[in-house]
Parts: sequence; C-alpha cells; structure tokens
Amino acid sequence: MNNSLENRTDLRHALIGGGIAAIVGFGGMALVGTVSSYQAERLVQAALPSVRFLASTLAAAAATIMALMLTMLSFTRGHDGDFKETHYRRLRQISTLCSILIAGSVLLLLFLAIPIEESDEVQRRYYIVYYGISLGAAAATGLLVAIVMMLNYAIRNLVGVFIPGMESDLMETHEDDRVEPDDREPVGAAAGGER
Repeated sequence: MNNSLENRTDLRHALIGGGIAAIVGFGGMALVGTVSSYQAERLVQAALPSVRFLASTLAAAAATIMALMLTMLSFTRGHDGDFKETHYRRLRQISTLCSILIAGSVLLLLFLAIPIEESDEVQRRYYIVYYGISLGAAAATGLLVAIVMMLNYAIRNLVGVFIPGMESDLMETHEDDRVEPDDREPVGAAAGGER
C-alpha cells in the first residue's frame, strides 16, 4: 500500500473512531430527552464540575502526548536506520490533533468560566448552553479517542522495527544495504579465518 494512502487511511479510521465516540457521548444527552430552559439550567449546574474536570484532563492528556511525541521523534532520529516519511507524517498528524484538542479544551474551560447564570437573556435560552456544553465535551472526548487510535498505529508500526526477523513498513530500504547471496563472506572468514 502506498505510504501516503496508508497514512490517510489510518487518519480516516482514527477520526471515524473518534466520531463514533463523540456520537455515543452526545447520545447520552439524548437519554435525558429534550429539556426546557429551567431543566437545562439544573442540568448545566449539575454537569459543570464534571465538564470542567473533563476539559482539564483532556488538555493535560494532549499536552502529555505532545511531549511524548518529541521523545518518539528523538528516538527515531537516533536510530541507525532511516524511517520513511509516513512515520514522520503520522507524528505530525498526532501533534496537530493534540494541538486542536488543547485549544478546544481551553476554549471549553473559558466558556465554562463565564458567569452565564447572571444573564437574563441566557436564562431564557439555557437549553442552548446545555446542548453546547454537551456537544463540546463529546467532541473533545471523541478527538482524544482519535488521538489514541493514531498513537496505536504509530506504536504498533514502530515496535515492528525492533522485533528481530520482522520487517517493518517504516524503514527505508537502500539498494546498497541488501546483501546478495554471492557477496557474503564465508562463515570462517568472518570469525578470523579458517582454522
């Protein structure tokens, strides 16, 4: 499979998995059903501590993953072999998704810090706030699931590099690295000559 196509397929699968997770998370809100402004206000007040904690956790997780991506990048650069571009592209995609998750989580936290309960206009339309918070939390959670799936693809392929006898799709193969059967030294010659 073409490396670029494989990379896009991995990203597509991860985003589909994240989308399913977001739909399931947002579907939990459907269990509550449609709400009036008064009911939405109570639900928002009940959910605020959990959503704040969730947004903080998601931002911290994404920041930690980005730091670990730097470690993985320096690890692969220090390896003797040459990695294909698809490996570095996958790391870039993971870091991009992490950046989006951090920004989204911070914006969600910022929105939750606004004293919306003091506004008369918002109190009449609290159901919009409720749906917005639920959608934001579900989307951020789905994005973390997509990031974890991309990490799985990256680590799974990287482990293949270090398993003896296993070929990895991540490594570049050079023509001069291949040893032809006729070019090999006799067994005794490698050990210091024949005895």
